[in-house]
This record gives sequence, C-alpha cells and structure tokens, in this order.
Amino acid sequence: MGETDYPTLTGLLSAVRQCRACEQHLPLGPRPVLQAGAAARVL
Repeated sequence: MGETDYPTLTGLLSAVRQCRACEQHLPLGPRPVLQAGAAARVL
C-alpha cells in the first residue's frame, strides 16, 4: 500500500465525514455515511 495524506483509518474517516465538496449541489447539505474497519475487505 502506498503512502497517503491519511496515515490512519481514523484520520481518513474523519476527513470523509468533514468533506463539503458537493455542498452546493445538495439542498440539505452533505451528510457522508460510511462504515469501515481496519480488517474489512474491499468489495
């Protein structure tokens, strides 16, 4: 796995939850919903 700007899963999940990239296109604002775990498989 390569290096990223998010060295921990917790840091990545925090950044995703704070993302506002699509805010202008959503009438009720962004509400990112996700679930992840360090041992989870990517499907």
